[in-house]
Amino acid sequence: GKGVLLPEGTELQVDYSGIRSFGHVVGGKLKFGDMEYNSPSRAVNGVVAEHRGNRVSTNGWKHLYVKRPSDLDWLLADELRTKSRFRS
Repeated sequence: GKGVLLPEGTELQVDYSGIRSFGHVVGGKLKFGDMEYNSPSRAVNGVVAEHRGNRVSTNGWKHLYVKRPSDLDWLLADELRTKSRFRS
């Protein structure tokens, strides 16, 4: 979404207030454990709720790191979104 393409096999990492969880892109969804999400915010909020037992509402773009198959390093999803805006 938001002009950011995350291809199949992209590795995902949520890093939020001491919570770190890893997932990957499968079938166009952000998958963490048994849960699948359609957006970075839903993914981060879902992962945090699962670990803490209570819901949060945060901008997931600022807490989701991605490593696409072509990337050498982890990239903050929000940085990818910002770069996408400048290319449009």
